[in-house]
Amino acid sequence: MTVMLLVFGTGISLEAIDLPTQTPTLDSYQASATGNAATLFVQATQILDTVTAEAAKTATIWASSNPSPTPTSTRTAIPTATPILPLSTQVGFSDPELDKLEVAKYDVLQGSLEFAGNGHQYRLLSIGRSKPIETESFPYRKMVVLIQIDPVHPVFLWEHDYAKQNGLFSFLTDDKDSMNWAGLPFPGEWNGDGKVFFAVGGGTPVQHDHRNYIFIYEIKPNGTVVSRLKDAIPPYYGIIKIERQKDNTLLLWAVRTDLSNFACFCGPLPARPFIWIKDKITNAAASYWDSFRPNPYSDAIGWEVYHLTTMTVPRQDDAYTFSEILLELLVHYEAIDEREAGWQLAQDLVKEAKESHRLAEGTYVDKVFMPTMTQLYDAHRSFVLVNLADLSHPEAGFYDHDGG
Repeated sequence: MTVMLLVFGTGISLEAIDLPTQTPTLDSYQASATGNAATLFVQATQILDTVTAEAAKTATIWASSNPSPTPTSTRTAIPTATPILPLSTQVGFSDPELDKLEVAKYDVLQGSLEFAGNGHQYRLLSIGRSKPIETESFPYRKMVVLIQIDPVHPVFLWEHDYAKQNGLFSFLTDDKDSMNWAGLPFPGEWNGDGKVFFAVGGGTPVQHDHRNYIFIYEIKPNGTVVSRLKDAIPPYYGIIKIERQKDNTLLLWAVRTDLSNFACFCGPLPARPFIWIKDKITNAAASYWDSFRPNPYSDAIGWEVYHLTTMTVPRQDDAYTFSEILLELLVHYEAIDEREAGWQLAQDLVKEAKESHRLAEGTYVDKVFMPTMTQLYDAHRSFVLVNLADLSHPEAGFYDHDGG
């Protein structure tokens, strides 16, 4: 019998191995098996050597016809930082005051407004940092500077860092594509009385609870810069919107700066209106309290009264919620200039809740919240969160440290 051993490979032929076909005896089988095994081993070894040699030859031919690319070192271009021009070059003139700002790492001009008034020319500049310093956290420092530029040598009149003093990032113009939007009016004579004003926007650094406040200043003829909102706006309120009325007066809308946008269960924070007529800024809640959009009053007070007259307070956590809604009610009434009516209503609602057995005696409402609100009311102070009610210090106005 002939058995064919097939070996595939480049240039490998097929060979036949002849095996004995006679019927063997046990002895002859053992003897022939030993001899045949030796023959098979020798032939298999020869074939394997042939295959290995042919495979090596094939690999050599393939490598010579398909050479591997020679490794080369590739130089990666390292981007170089754009050099920061001297601040004097960016601004357009040199001055020792600019040198001081540069030494303090205020080295990038980020905004510039030029305007006229009081018979002079002014520039309002926003100067930031090319990179924050190690000890600084967001919002990064930025200096707003007012310069009188019509003299032969410019005169620095005023500067303020809103990040350092107010914890806000400042901007001079509105940008609808970013969070820097406050409806800022351009500097100049706003009221037609010859007085010159400018505004600066200050944004909160928290995105999920972001809002922009407005700071307003007057430039006196002698170059003095004074805040127009300090002592004119009550404590805990900051201006967020300015509207020009048909009679050319300005309507200013303010919200509570101590409360989060999400502090009110009822929706938006209450916006309190102030009217600016000639040189006076006065409370205008009686005339405009329902004009703000979205209107926080028409639904808010009704929502608060409904819950305070229907909710049951079985646990301490519910007493906290009851107190929070009471505070919202007091803040809303105070914002519409009805402080006394709100306080009386709050006391009546607590009394009614106890009489209807929805509110037990001796809860957080009795022990902490109402006594604290009573102290604030008697001291003619704004209704605030319990942890902020410190009667040992004067109330701090939002514009007390605005640089004016």
